[in-house]
Amino acid sequence: RTMRLHAAKNKGGEIEPDYSNLQPQVYPQRWVQLAYLSLLALLSDWICFSIAASPSTFEAAYPGHSAASLIDIFLFTNVASCFLVTDVVAKFGLEVAIKGAASLMTVGCLLRSGPSFLGPVVDA
Repeated sequence: RTMRLHAAKNKGGEIEPDYSNLQPQVYPQRWVQLAYLSLLALLSDWICFSIAASPSTFEAAYPGHSAASLIDIFLFTNVASCFLVTDVVAKFGLEVAIKGAASLMTVGCLLRSGPSFLGPVVDA
């Protein structure tokens, strides 16, 4: 169904749209993408806070760095991304934003694990 957007001319002769009758349309795929986003957030929190339970693993992979500093960085980037997410979704769309977030999370998980996780893969 198509909805027409009515417009009226203002005092300067420019056309101004009338948004009072415009209804937003939500597609079912949006809910799938939001479910992905929720699962990614759950996975992200789970991975980060598992570091707090066993900081020795992280500190062995990254000598000189503490697990507490990783959690501080995680929480800071979490809050900072809350300010950016609406602009990113508006510019690129929900699907691209979620795929980008998933890619960044994958890279973050690989970096958090350190190079030692490649040992069993290379030896096989």
